[in-house]
Amino acid sequence: MLLQSFLVYSLLTVVMLLLAWQASRSKDWSFMVLAVLAFAVIFGYRYGVGRDFFMYQRMFDTVLTGLERKCEWGFVQLMLLVHHIGLGETFFFAITSFIPVYLVFRVFKDEPDLYVPVVAVFMLYAFWQPTANVVRQVFAFGFFVMSIKPLQQQKWLTHYLWILVAFLFHKSALFLVIVYPLFAWNRFENYFKSVASQIVIFVVAFVLMQIGLVEWLIDAFFKLIVLLGYADSAAFSTHMYYEDFSLGLGFIIRMAVNLMIICHSNEIKAYFKHTPVAIMYDIWFVGMILGVVFVQSMSVTRMLLYFTQMAIFVMAFALEYFRREKPEYFYLMLALMLLTFVATILDGESNTSLYIFNWQEEHFHLKKAFMRL
Repeated sequence: MLLQSFLVYSLLTVVMLLLAWQASRSKDWSFMVLAVLAFAVIFGYRYGVGRDFFMYQRMFDTVLTGLERKCEWGFVQLMLLVHHIGLGETFFFAITSFIPVYLVFRVFKDEPDLYVPVVAVFMLYAFWQPTANVVRQVFAFGFFVMSIKPLQQQKWLTHYLWILVAFLFHKSALFLVIVYPLFAWNRFENYFKSVASQIVIFVVAFVLMQIGLVEWLIDAFFKLIVLLGYADSAAFSTHMYYEDFSLGLGFIIRMAVNLMIICHSNEIKAYFKHTPVAIMYDIWFVGMILGVVFVQSMSVTRMLLYFTQMAIFVMAFALEYFRREKPEYFYLMLALMLLTFVATILDGESNTSLYIFNWQEEHFHLKKAFMRL
């Protein structure tokens, strides 16, 4: 199945990149829609890809008779709609793959030169993993990114309407209400301008990562964690939301890419100053730093998804900037992304990315370990 996984993900990436290239060349957005559609078809026919796959499968199967666990109103209505129009599980997983990815790509609709970079980053850096896993929160993230341009334009009502829609799909979106006031307080100027100070913060984050801060803070703020839906209050135990961590190749690659972007951040923001890149960068930087500090906590890192996933855009801007201005960094970043892509697939049995089509029943046993999650 490893060979099948390589073929499926590689061919999908090639198809999406070709469609993005055609969209960029012709300035025809419909080719980008086709790219997202190709992604949705493959992820609609998946089986057991994503740690929460079986949870969402059960939710879809039981939504008409009564869900076993609480679920946000917007997502429930989406599941009911799929049932009422007579479409099944495959379409459900396809539509839940199409909508959030379409929303993410749509941010670049007016920037044809960024079509190929955003698809490359999304696929090669394995941002498709959260899309297959934390489905409701990725939906909320898609609506959150739609609020970024209104934020840049200081249209607070439109911004908060998008946040409201996000909240209907995952209640953790509630804490996004602080984003607008934080930028308004700074008169919509970006916070992180000094590269040197960012590198210092980056180093401090590594130090904090090593001193056991995570367990104490999870205990201190577990009520907030429960409120936002990242823990069960009846069964809360710190060790359940705290994982041992050791520096691995994947983590080192991510930090190398982050450092490369930080060192060129001012140049990237200046190059694309007509876009919301500065706002996206600030949101990403905060999320990235907190992600390093709390790397051992699954519950906290999931809460940070709205911030850390902003890397899709920041990396796309960086990749295109490097391609135009600093080819040596472009090829280095591309190589690191390709390495991440290969490593993700090679580790497919433990990270659930091992691809099985939903008609290959003879291989379903390979996913049994995740059915209890």
